[in-house]
Amino acid sequence: MSSMPKCLDIGNKPRKLRNEICEDLSEFLVVFAHTVLYRFGGYSRGDFRDYSFAGRVQAKLCCDEHVVKYCQRSAHLANQAMQKDNLENYEVSIEDGRGESLVAFRVAFRRTPDFTNRTIRSLAEPELCTLRSNLGHVIHRLQSIVTSNELHEKLNNTPTRLRIRLQLCNKQPKRLFKPTSEPILPPVLKPWTDIVRNELSQLVFFAYFPS
Repeated sequence: MSSMPKCLDIGNKPRKLRNEICEDLSEFLVVFAHTVLYRFGGYSRGDFRDYSFAGRVQAKLCCDEHVVKYCQRSAHLANQAMQKDNLENYEVSIEDGRGESLVAFRVAFRRTPDFTNRTIRSLAEPELCTLRSNLGHVIHRLQSIVTSNELHEKLNNTPTRLRIRLQLCNKQPKRLFKPTSEPILPPVLKPWTDIVRNELSQLVFFAYFPS
């Protein structure tokens, strides 16, 4: 993903609101995954570079090529599902060697039934500016989460890996990745920040931390 900022003037070329919302959400999901890895993964701080998100939050992106491709591909698949109103959950977790989640963060997408895919002519549309600002606040909250000393020690002393999962809005939800072991999570994920609303959807954020 380029670090160049978006140009606010898009001339006379019309854009559809759904496309722009999905693009902003896709960028957010990439930064979201990298932030989880930065805070709770096993990489050193030197493996990350600065990235300005939403014009207000200084985020960190991992420089590892495999991580970059994994996060971008996951967000691309999420974008495709969002375009079809078919994405239910996007989950980022840090797992141990047995596939158990040490920490997990889930974004639940709640579709807005009366959405109108109107045409816009500027990326400075108030709806989009508000969305980016709210998403930036979520990243800032994620950066500021305080964990227990026990969890901190466990994360430091346990070989871990980043895992991203998508769940579709089907009667029998399926993931967009090759079949692997399902995440081992407790039955309850707790909300950890405010709901982010936009014309297309509502985003509800849940987290799991071991007691």
